[in-house]
Amino acid sequence: MIRLSLLLLVAALSLTVCLGGPPSSILLSNRDGSNMRLASVGRVRANFTCSGALIRQPSATPESPAYVLTSGHCISLDPFTVITDRPVNYTVEFNYFADTRDSVIPIRATRVIWSTMKGTDLALLELDATLGQLAARDLEPHPLSASPPPGSPVWWAGMPSSFIPTGETFLRRGSCSLAGAVTLIEDRWLWFDQLRNDCPDIYATASGSPLFDSAGAIIGVIGTSTTLSSPGGPDFDCFRNRPCEITARGAAVEEETSYASPVFPLTFCFVNGRFDLEHGCPLDGGVHLIPDTGRVTATQPFVDGRPARWNVRLTGTLSHYAWKQVPLGGADCRDSSGYSAPLALASAPIITAELETRDGGYLLCIVAGNTPSIGDSWQPFRHATIVRRTVDSEPLTALPVYSVDFTGIAYRVTFFQQAPALRAMEFKRGDLPSVHCANPDGYRTLFSVPPVIFEREFPHRLCVRFADEAGNWSPPMQFDFGPPSLQPFGLKNLASLNRARSIARGSLFRMDTIELTRAPRFADRPVLELAGVRAQVVDSAGARHQVLLSDVGLTHLDGLIPPAAALGKARMTIFPPGARELEFEIEVSETSPGLFAANFSGVGPPLGYQIGADGSPAPLFDCRPPFGQCETRAVTLDPTRTAELLFHGTGLTGAKLTAKLGTEDLEVMGAEPNREWPGVDSLRLRIPAGFGLRGYQVLRAGDDTQILLLR
Repeated sequence: MIRLSLLLLVAALSLTVCLGGPPSSILLSNRDGSNMRLASVGRVRANFTCSGALIRQPSATPESPAYVLTSGHCISLDPFTVITDRPVNYTVEFNYFADTRDSVIPIRATRVIWSTMKGTDLALLELDATLGQLAARDLEPHPLSASPPPGSPVWWAGMPSSFIPTGETFLRRGSCSLAGAVTLIEDRWLWFDQLRNDCPDIYATASGSPLFDSAGAIIGVIGTSTTLSSPGGPDFDCFRNRPCEITARGAAVEEETSYASPVFPLTFCFVNGRFDLEHGCPLDGGVHLIPDTGRVTATQPFVDGRPARWNVRLTGTLSHYAWKQVPLGGADCRDSSGYSAPLALASAPIITAELETRDGGYLLCIVAGNTPSIGDSWQPFRHATIVRRTVDSEPLTALPVYSVDFTGIAYRVTFFQQAPALRAMEFKRGDLPSVHCANPDGYRTLFSVPPVIFEREFPHRLCVRFADEAGNWSPPMQFDFGPPSLQPFGLKNLASLNRARSIARGSLFRMDTIELTRAPRFADRPVLELAGVRAQVVDSAGARHQVLLSDVGLTHLDGLIPPAAALGKARMTIFPPGARELEFEIEVSETSPGLFAANFSGVGPPLGYQIGADGSPAPLFDCRPPFGQCETRAVTLDPTRTAELLFHGTGLTGAKLTAKLGTEDLEVMGAEPNREWPGVDSLRLRIPAGFGLRGYQVLRAGDDTQILLLR
């Protein structure tokens, strides 16, 4: 079974549909005892819900304490601390199969023996039981081993939840392969020697899942993934849920890839079956100073006219430290060369060194000890404390996510979750003639309560601006209430309802407005005028085209970009009834792909069908009207027949299409204009006879991700 990914991407004026990935995970059962070997992979309920596995430590006996291995971030998200021997009251639920819900085995975890997010993402929990006591309940521990070479087959077991259908969030097993070890950064964390893999279905709560070699030994612990992660780009990459690999060229995201922390060093940390951090254990012993960064992760190149400084304060019980800074992807903090001479913490508690002024990522490497010279008692260089900072002179590039809604007496402007690089939102408002958004004076923090503009306040202006983590302010957004106006970044693909920088000729679009018309109208067939509203486009060649309209209202205008419009920059003009015209620039492109949602909300699964042998369409999703939640229906595959899938969207026609499912090519039957609905394109894919994939598969369409069920 292979994850199904339908990616609609425009590159060189072509649309590529990519279908691929490793086999999907299998939901396991154990009522008959057939998977008892994996009953010792459990649901870990710690500070966060994760997965984890009972391990067989070296030199263990039945009287040895039982340990569960999981991810460090299930215990703490702190990037600099090492937790040792901390009392806790967690629970690990074993025998966690889909058909054994009435016989789950809960065992209390009483101590965090060792846990960190510093350099690796691992945690070891001690259970309130011995290995012998668990063996009496048929719970077998798993041995630890070094990772095999890249390309080796591996497999994982755990309990993912997000994107897994309700009722199936129990133990699953997935097959995959290794692809080498990399250094990884994600938000404030940095991890070395992460085992890159293509394991499928690594979603929320799969963290802590064991990664096994072909012999059944644990070689790693799954910690993070880019599978179904948030949209890419500089405002998302390297932040939470978008880990980046560090290479000589800097940091880059490897899409549809998961990562595991290696566990082999742990095998040297047991004496007579008990964890021992002191005698030959290569894990981080927690000997270091704690850096206080003020949670600053990015800065502009210059502050008050001078190069930005690190300004990292160090605290702790160690008396001396040494440091160096290196560009991300350059020198290694674990290399002892390049460090400063030891400094006394008492006389220099703050590292005030200047950062480089070139945009990019930089690392501050710190080691510490209790002697005036670096020696064996010092923090090992391999466990250096590392602070990451980005020098950034560019403002946010991601389009803001917001809505403007009319309640009957007022407009409400709601801003939704923005790019993780966003640090601050500010606003100001007042009488329309007196408020100037470009003037930086008068802005104040915009909290979670949406601004509300009542009709009695018209004419009124709302200004909103954003700053990224480095303090770069984006150009302000201007909302005018009173006479008809355009919402900022208001152009959308009408199918996906994603804000668009360009729109294809012959495709459907939406322009978000304010007070366009209080006489909303919808047309079954596009017309030149609706409720007194008209629109036109003057294309890059100077030709004037009338825009056909299908829907107008207070906050939107839906229409069809003229098929004859020339490619390139164009000017669109909207003519509201009895008010001044609204003019804005658009980019007319060859393609601008988007799929309609099955519930027509823009945020649900795509509008798709399986075409039966008699030509009748069967919906892939059942949705509750109007704009309600959708449930997946099965795609039925007959080994002796081909299967055809049909999707509806806009901006697809004219693109070059290729399709692949895993390593197999699929036949793309084409994207062509729908004969019944102007501007609507129909995309057809054919799954060949004998296609062997079954189970839940991930469907990705543009920025949308959903699940298809193949039977």
